[in-house]
Amino acid sequence: MSESPQGERLGSRAIERNRFAARDSAVPLSPSDVVAIESGVGGWVRLCRAADVGEDAPLGVVLVAAEGEEVADLRRVGDRDKVCVARDGDRWVALMDRCPHRDIRLSGGVAGEGLLTCPGHFWRFSLSDGRRTDKPDEVATVYPTRVDADGWVWAQLPPRPPAVSMRAWLLDQARSRP
Repeated sequence: MSESPQGERLGSRAIERNRFAARDSAVPLSPSDVVAIESGVGGWVRLCRAADVGEDAPLGVVLVAAEGEEVADLRRVGDRDKVCVARDGDRWVALMDRCPHRDIRLSGGVAGEGLLTCPGHFWRFSLSDGRRTDKPDEVATVYPTRVDADGWVWAQLPPRPPAVSMRAWLLDQARSRP
């Protein structure tokens, strides 16, 4: 383990380029994705180094709960744990890495002029509030974001939802229907 200037212990695998092989039927991580071990207090989660986010190329970050946890299939990762980090000039913005239209990963899009363009159907979302430019009722989820003195991008994410078995989910769905 190494230490940051403030003495914070960083795991040697805390942030690393994705090296996980995808299975035949899996939805693989993109080669540009970063896997980050969830760390932080009060909902603030450290995502990546600010320098790793390109001027116009957002970065996909997949959060894992523990060091060594593998992510070979994105279908097994909840929306809350897939984050898109984009730059807006000298400001960094963290969003849920999912377009509200077709569940396409926003990190595959292009950022510029205060907008993030989805790679699926080229919808454009404001990096300020996540609203779609031509239909403000369509909104991408934007998280409160900050960059610390060491150059790490942090986002305040909602709590991770509890795991629910398929049986429990189906029963809940059946009970909620009239």
